[in-house]
Amino acid sequence: MANTINISINGFQVEVEKGKTILQAAESQGITIPTLCYHKDLCVAGNCRVCVVEVAGQTRLSAACATPCDEGMEILTNSLKVRNSRKHIIELLLAEHNADCTKCYRNGNCELQKLSSEYKIMTQDFIELAPLKKYSIDMYSPSIIKDDSKCIRCQRCVRTCAELQGVNALTVAHKGDKMKITTFFEKHMRDVVCTNCGQCVNHCPTGALVEKIILKKCGKPLRTR
Repeated sequence: MANTINISINGFQVEVEKGKTILQAAESQGITIPTLCYHKDLCVAGNCRVCVVEVAGQTRLSAACATPCDEGMEILTNSLKVRNSRKHIIELLLAEHNADCTKCYRNGNCELQKLSSEYKIMTQDFIELAPLKKYSIDMYSPSIIKDDSKCIRCQRCVRTCAELQGVNALTVAHKGDKMKITTFFEKHMRDVVCTNCGQCVNHCPTGALVEKIILKKCGKPLRTR
């Protein structure tokens, strides 16, 4: 029994291993599909939808990270329909995002910022909800700052804390537009079982979780010869 199947990606015939997702098949051919919630260290979530692709015969776009390849599947990763959909998804994320990038710790190293630049998002066509929402900033942890205004709810941090560290300090609360990444009973991070390992910071695609930098002032100024 063959362990490979034949599919088409952007018009090119590709032979891939059974069980591989569209995202993995594309990566094996050097084709880049943008992602936000996906991370190779974590289980598949498929909730950001930035990685959508067009599959022939299907009316809806499919999430590349969560869709397994089938024999004879014809996939388009960069069609006009796909690019427009991705652009709208990024714009919706930015509508709820505190986009004060120049003051952000992750400025220049933010995955959302990079995608916004790639898809040439210069204006906001959707209502900006970030100024209307009451976001909280948790600065009580000795090592981590959690800023909800910069969170895109990709749940990478939640999966990291549960799957890699086995701690479960972070979780998802509420549904719909009220959904948020929080802690047990929405306590401060210093009041829950957090080991301050920093893995959630490493896996966060934006500046929602950053390390706290403490600079101790010296009693005397430095002198140079």
